[in-house]
Amino acid sequence: MQNNMLKMLGWTWAFGCILLVAIGAWLGLVWAPPEKYMGEVQRIMYVHVPFVQVALLMVVANFVACLGYLFSGRWVFDALAQSTAEVGLLFGSIGVVLGAVWGKPTWGAYWTWDARLTASAVLLIVYYGYWALRKFSEEPERRARWSAVVGILAAANAPIVYFSVRWWRSIHQAATGKMDIEGAMRFAWHYNSIAFLCTALLFVVVRTQLALKQQSQELALPPPPPAPPAAPSAPSANPEAP
Repeated sequence: MQNNMLKMLGWTWAFGCILLVAIGAWLGLVWAPPEKYMGEVQRIMYVHVPFVQVALLMVVANFVACLGYLFSGRWVFDALAQSTAEVGLLFGSIGVVLGAVWGKPTWGAYWTWDARLTASAVLLIVYYGYWALRKFSEEPERRARWSAVVGILAAANAPIVYFSVRWWRSIHQAATGKMDIEGAMRFAWHYNSIAFLCTALLFVVVRTQLALKQQSQELALPPPPPAPPAAPSAPSANPEAP
């Protein structure tokens, strides 16, 4: 009964995320007006910015989960660290690709070694290393411990990504404030941020459950070896035999 309710809740959550993203697509592509200078190409902001925002939030969540495992040794923190790292890597990779698509018509190039882009690339490379470490390390405790250390070190790059446009001269647009964009555009942006965050949280929950199942299989004691077959008994001596 409880499992059925959880499955129904999961499917309801998934359907709600699909509906939220669909409405967000309509808001960004149809309802919000085009930007004054960039025109229609600015509409990519409604997916690029939320994807990057979610990716950075996943980095923070991964950092907390890694600390939780190192200080408590509880496997649920390791599973949460694995899921947030993978979801953050997914959203971050898509966000960088979308940014490159946006950069071509606005900057004239898909990529430039701008401070924020460089810091973002470094962050992604480190998390791809984190993902590879988890894939190629077979011993659970060693994998969890090493991954937690890498996750903590990787999170140190997140503030550099966020503040890079303030610390160095950058062609990348600075953080958008509440008064920088028109009201309808601001609403579409915030709405899509919430929609993609809800979707990312669903991914995290599902991936954490899968990670916990994998952990239980790895940590389970091996079954005892089968008992050796009984040796045949020796025939008894017959004292009446001649």
